[in-house]
Amino acid sequence: MRCMGDDIVSSPARVPGPLLDAGVAFAIEDFRRKAAAVVAAKRNPATRRGYTHELTTWLRFCGENSIDPHRAQLAHSVAYRDGLLALPTPRGKIRAGGTIARALRALSSIYRRLRNMGALTFNPFAGEVLDCPDSSPHTPAEFVERADYDRMLAAAQGNHRDATILEVLWWTGLRSAEVASLRAETIHLEGPAPHAIVGRKGGKPGPGFLAPSAVAALTVWLAASGIKEGPVFACATHDATAGTIYEVVRKYARIAGVTARVHPHGFRATMITTLLDETSLQEAQGMAGHASPTTTMRYDRKIRGAAGARALEEAREKPEPEPKT
Repeated sequence: MRCMGDDIVSSPARVPGPLLDAGVAFAIEDFRRKAAAVVAAKRNPATRRGYTHELTTWLRFCGENSIDPHRAQLAHSVAYRDGLLALPTPRGKIRAGGTIARALRALSSIYRRLRNMGALTFNPFAGEVLDCPDSSPHTPAEFVERADYDRMLAAAQGNHRDATILEVLWWTGLRSAEVASLRAETIHLEGPAPHAIVGRKGGKPGPGFLAPSAVAALTVWLAASGIKEGPVFACATHDATAGTIYEVVRKYARIAGVTARVHPHGFRATMITTLLDETSLQEAQGMAGHASPTTTMRYDRKIRGAAGARALEEAREKPEPEPKT
């Protein structure tokens, strides 16, 4: 998974900094050492990688602008934020506000911890002093149409593993990292609630529930591959990663001639939207493994309320029942 700033090659325009001599290099390395200890304490490896990347990008900006990160002020964090907002992606698109907001929150977390340790006195990325870009809840991954999925699955029929990956994505809505980390010994295909134990965000294990079609696909794959323990979707030379799952999706979208932008997370948005149509918010939240229903609703790809308005109209147009005598 790419983190914010993977393609940043230079930092935003220079701003006045509190140190303008060779001492800034020592200050930056000292800050890097302290912050690295904070990041190392994070339990989730993906979180550690993301925080390390955001820290490296921020300290590069500090070096280019002669800023002691211990003494960074609001003017510096504002310049850094605005530089990220102005920096286009490799495809020339504007960066998503949510992506930049996550980068700023990571830096705020590091500064907050260092402040609590007495290493500095001010957090220039704190939410109460620095406004984050809008991370609208209505910008999730694009919906995957059933016809596009069917074409991709047909294109993958020559590769049993890849076809199973597509089926699991479609019928479970698991994150790409969760699919990549599936292990045979943690998959329970029988019983009233078939599921796989997966590592949810934050590193906490939890059940990923399997629809009957996902159970069938995994049953056939495990039998055909002879896998009884260990990674279910390992590559020939290494274990599968989230990047592996992404490449599978993009490969078969391309082969099938799907013109829409298809991403593994789009399968997740599609699953949640379908469940919100057919069941309840609670069921969709449980299937997605979200701690908060608010997070689940961010994946909904439909504008809700029109049906409610019609139901209200119909309810109020019904004749009043005759009073009982």
